[in-house]
Amino acid sequence: MVSQKHALDQSRREKLLIWQIWRILTLMKDLPKLVISVIGCELVGLLGTPFTISAIPTWYANLNKPFFAPLNFIFGPVWTLLYFLMGVAFYLIWKQ
Repeated sequence: MVSQKHALDQSRREKLLIWQIWRILTLMKDLPKLVISVIGCELVGLLGTPFTISAIPTWYANLNKPFFAPLNFIFGPVWTLLYFLMGVAFYLIWKQ
């Protein structure tokens, strides 16, 4: 009885290992698409920077903003994250 249980556990572990290896290989196959998608979206965001950066100290700084408006140092990381997530979304569409 003990040896049958051990053999069954070993079989399950082998199947799990095979499944994990297959999943990693599948992800690695799609990795170039993910990298291209994310870098492409980040580059689009970077291309828009020269057009918006000059407006921050001029008209944006003089706007009447609500008390809950985020601080200026938050915008860079948040926009970077948004473009990253757009890249992931583009990858998911491209992958289909």
